[in-house]
Amino acid sequence: MTHILNFFEQLFAHLPPLVFEFRSQQRPKVVIYTDAIFSEHKNGMGFLLFDQETTSQFVCDAACPDWLMSVWNDATSNAWLLSGWDKEEIQRKTHINALELLAIVAAVWTVGKEFLQNCEVVFFCDNTSAMSAAVHGYARSPDLAALSNTLHLALAALKCTPFFEWVPSLANCADIPSRPQGVAEEAFYARVEVTRWPEKMKLPSFANLQFPNLNSIFEQ
Repeated sequence: MTHILNFFEQLFAHLPPLVFEFRSQQRPKVVIYTDAIFSEHKNGMGFLLFDQETTSQFVCDAACPDWLMSVWNDATSNAWLLSGWDKEEIQRKTHINALELLAIVAAVWTVGKEFLQNCEVVFFCDNTSAMSAAVHGYARSPDLAALSNTLHLALAALKCTPFFEWVPSLANCADIPSRPQGVAEEAFYARVEVTRWPEKMKLPSFANLQFPNLNSIFEQ
């Protein structure tokens, strides 16, 4: 309940007036594909961004931070946050749903200030659990709930309008950066004229996930 209260306090204290600009021309949308992989020996996530206004196209990938994997694997590290309700799930250490949602959060934190402010953004994801948490702003699992709260406060700070859509896995181009493939991968990027994002992927800190702050994305 404390986490929920903090979320609404952060959001309601900064809500702008509700304004409809009927005569304003709509800007071209930003399109982002995200994906993640999780296994016993490997985890990773990636996203591709297509900005229809500037025609910029970027790709970015990274592994899930070790500190976050440790928290997800240890139910005693934080009993109410970032630990699933299902003990069997914890023992299996299957965190693909959280990692898929983290990929969306990472995309927003990485390119938000440069590309997403005051824009309509279409997110494509092939994981229904992650997409549901992104759409509804909450989830039964505490790890997904924390990531979803962090995501929505970042989107509110950027004043962007998000649309979340499901895409079949075989049609999700973000599958490629989530599973680095060396020469073949680079050849694909060259062919479709996608540029690597010049900086490392940005992620919220553990403190951000515990107590999301509306302006955290601008304070990093």
